[in-house]
Amino acid sequence: MPTRRASTACLVVICFVAFSTLADRGVTHKVITGTVVEFRADEPIEGRSGVIAVINDGVEPHPIALRGTTIDGTSRAGAIGVGTRVTVWYRYVGESRPVADKIRVLPDSATH
Repeated sequence: MPTRRASTACLVVICFVAFSTLADRGVTHKVITGTVVEFRADEPIEGRSGVIAVINDGVEPHPIALRGTTIDGTSRAGAIGVGTRVTVWYRYVGESRPVADKIRVLPDSATH
């Protein structure tokens, strides 16, 4: 009987991993270019991830989580601040806000 329970549990785990992998293939990346209105870098001591909020033509800022985000090209995270023009590649991963994959600081930025 314990072998049957272990087999069933193993099958459930395998199905969960397979469905998660298939669901992740459908993730589409989106891009937004705009002005940073809020930037908070990762705070690993407090267990919180960073956030960047970008506003473009609309009136609502788009808050995007920073988790393992790469800064593209010669840009540095120190170059990002309120008023900086950026392009952010992000995706939805089933969380409350999208997660940024890559950020590029645009050359015509008015930093800080």
